Amino acid sequence: MVAIAKEADASVSREKSLEEQLKFQKRLNNITLKIHSAKDTNDILLNLQGEILSLFDADRITIYVVDGVKKQIVSRFKTGDEVSEIRVVAQVDAIAPYGELVLLGLEVATTDTTVYRDMSVASLRDFGPADVVVGTWLDVRGYEEPAGSGRVVAVHVVRIDPADGVRLRGPFRDPAPPSFDILSVLVTTSDATRFVLEGNVRLTAAEFFSQAPGELVEAWGTWSAPVLSAQRVEIKVSDD
Repeated sequence: MVAIAKEADASVSREKSLEEQLKFQKRLNNITLKIHSAKDTNDILLNLQGEILSLFDADRITIYVVDGVKKQIVSRFKTGDEVSEIRVVAQVDAIAPYGELVLLGLEVATTDTTVYRDMSVASLRDFGPADVVVGTWLDVRGYEEPAGSGRVVAVHVVRIDPADGVRLRGPFRDPAPPSFDILSVLVTTSDATRFVLEGNVRLTAAEFFSQAPGELVEAWGTWSAPVLSAQRVEIKVSDD
């Protein structure tokens, strides 16, 4: 009798497991169909985030977009109701006691899921946190958390060879022409600054400052703490 009862319990357990697998597969198939019919990555992040997080019992979602021309991986994040994308290309100014990196005056935190790569001449296969020191040039991709804080959480940390200038991409804030902020970094422009809309559409300074509010912008230039002197500033309009 005991053996029969055990067999019955095992059968019920298998049936329950199969039912759960079937439910999961149905939900996964439904989400997959919605992803394929989405207009773009923003549509996925803004409208499918809840379903995807629930299915995988996760608390954050990111989508990686491969730029075949530039041979770069770009990550896109959901923060609140906005899609944001942060990029910092600069030297490490300092390393805080708890391991946060400081670049362009920004605190950049890393997590257990941060991916490290070495694209410099050294090309270390096992490049990791221990190889990052003050003065190291990095290309950091991440997101702002909490929103509005100016604090960056890194998803990708890539070591690069020394560059001629720095680069910063993030939300346009606190305009006071000829200056504005990206995150919490003060960016100054001048008569020599090139103002463009992504796609190399030339803008006047006035057009840039009127169109940039609420948009992601990117600045290239030189860094002399606490100011980024911009040689070029661009309003972003695409997912790259």
